[in-house]
Amino acid sequence: MSKNIGFDKSFYRAFAASGAALPLFFQPWWLDLVCKKKWEVLYYQEAGRVVAVYTYFPKRKWGFHYVTMPDLTRFMGPYFLEEMGERKLQKISMKLIKTLAPYDGVEQTLHYQIVDWLPFSWSGFAQTSRYSYVLRNILQLDQVLAGMSTDYRNNKLKKSAMHLSFEVGQELEEAWECFEAPFKRKSMVVPMRHKFFQRLLNGVRERGAGEIFVMRNDQQEAIANGLVVWQEKTSYLLLLGESPAGRSGYAGVGLIWNIIQHLAQEKGIEEFDFMGSMDEGIARVRQNFGATQKVYFSVKREKAMLAMVRRLSRR
Repeated sequence: MSKNIGFDKSFYRAFAASGAALPLFFQPWWLDLVCKKKWEVLYYQEAGRVVAVYTYFPKRKWGFHYVTMPDLTRFMGPYFLEEMGERKLQKISMKLIKTLAPYDGVEQTLHYQIVDWLPFSWSGFAQTSRYSYVLRNILQLDQVLAGMSTDYRNNKLKKSAMHLSFEVGQELEEAWECFEAPFKRKSMVVPMRHKFFQRLLNGVRERGAGEIFVMRNDQQEAIANGLVVWQEKTSYLLLLGESPAGRSGYAGVGLIWNIIQHLAQEKGIEEFDFMGSMDEGIARVRQNFGATQKVYFSVKREKAMLAMVRRLSRR
């Protein structure tokens, strides 16, 4: 049986276009948007079949060449398209990792599918467990509602319905102001550039793969908003924004519930992924929606000099 590793992006684009079961964050069109087409890919073939892929985003900075994660992209690295035994998974993972160029550093978050990070450990990587929260089968809206905390179901949702209205779609600049408001309140830098946000929003809208949803008060002010993307039956909450006037405690809850209803009823979406956060307060919100915790891994390997420069740059 012939086995080989390829790295031809044109081949990968054609493979994805043929209907390959690749998650959204592994799709070439997504990678083009978030990496400005500067991403790379490896794929492992057996007897002419692609059984595994490995996507990555190389960058240059401070004189170093390293692999990192693009903004608003949860997963990169390996993804397997066929079921196989543990040892075979490990062997293929090791081959893909070893095929990576000798970068000064590699830092990636791995897909939920990757539950065995031993090949990365054997290759000198450190690992951190991270957590997301997912609502499954949101088509059963009654069950989703029943799974929420009593406070959300009987208090916050009722206040939201009474005082706010829900809209699909939002103008770019108003959306940006709402998204950056929480960071300004905390004197934090927004973790993406305006041009990136504009490019991503235009791209997902063109493909019918994402939209911004917004809650407005009686004065038609944007109180809270959220950017959601989707592929087939799965949706991902990429961004949440909340204006100072929206810090009522119920605007964000009402927004999420309305988004879930829209996705289920209008798009036939089955799963709503809140995406990861290690913040205690955010985790509590996800739990109050009745979402299930899911673990994923962040792996990192870097040379000592790059690590030192990173530390100094944060001072």
